[in-house]
Amino acid sequence: MYRKVLFFIVYSLFFGVSACSSGKSEKDPKKAKEESLKRIEENRPKILWVTKEYNMGVVKEGDKKEFDFKFKNVGKSPLQITNAQPSCGCTVPDFPKAPIPPGGEGKIHVVYSTIGKPGIVNKSITITANTDPSIEVLYITGEVIPKK
Repeated sequence: MYRKVLFFIVYSLFFGVSACSSGKSEKDPKKAKEESLKRIEENRPKILWVTKEYNMGVVKEGDKKEFDFKFKNVGKSPLQITNAQPSCGCTVPDFPKAPIPPGGEGKIHVVYSTIGKPGIVNKSITITANTDPSIEVLYITGEVIPKK
C-alpha cells in the first residue's frame, strides 16, 4: 500500500510539473511583439550618405550648378526613395525610382538655377524613404554674385 501511495504522489508531481512547464514555454505576447519589431528594425534599409551638404562656393548669377548626393544602402532590405522635395522651385532634384538593393549605391542629382537668386544660398531637399528615420534633409549652400 505504501508503494501505491508513493507512486501516486510521484505520478501526480510529474504530470503537475510538466503541465506547468508547458504553459510557461509559450511566448509572452508583449515579448513576441517586441522581438518582431526588433527583427523588422534590424532588416530595415539604411542610407549612408557620402555627403549631405553641397557648398557650391561663389558663383555668378545665371549659372546652373549641378551636384550628385551619393549614397549607399547599408541595410538588409531594398531601399525605396519615395520623394525628394526641394525648398524652392529653383532647385530640381532627380532621385532613383527603382529600389536600391542592400549594398547598392545611388544618387540624387540636383540642378540649382541661380537666375534671379543673388545673395547667400541656403536651400534644402527633403528626402522621404522607407528608412528610420523616414525623412532626411540635404543642403545646398553658397553665394551668388549678381549680374552687373
